[in-house]
Amino acid sequence: MRLIPTALALLAFAGAAPAHAQVMLPRQDITRVTMQITIATPAQSGASSDEQLATQSDARKRIYTAIENECRVLAEVFKSDCRVAQVATNTIMGPRGPQQLETINLHGNGTFELVPRK
Repeated sequence: MRLIPTALALLAFAGAAPAHAQVMLPRQDITRVTMQITIATPAQSGASSDEQLATQSDARKRIYTAIENECRVLAEVFKSDCRVAQVATNTIMGPRGPQQLETINLHGNGTFELVPRK
């Protein structure tokens, strides 16, 4: 009786296609650079949530633009081709400064990959 379930299991695996794994070796000529940037934007007093989201969106666009510009600078300085490999943003809203004004603090991280020009 035990032979039948074992045989069925073997038949099921026999028909399955073999998995092909590809080993990805990191390129030796790639230099990775990470940058961090913080933007503080005053929040509008009494702003609706839609207005707050629009302000945050504008701040994120400034972060993305700064990261894009940084890639150009890195390419020039290192005489390399630059690619933005990763971007992360984090938004925190809260009081700031002596007057405790509502402020949107947006933190951004950008990771770049530089490949020497040949």
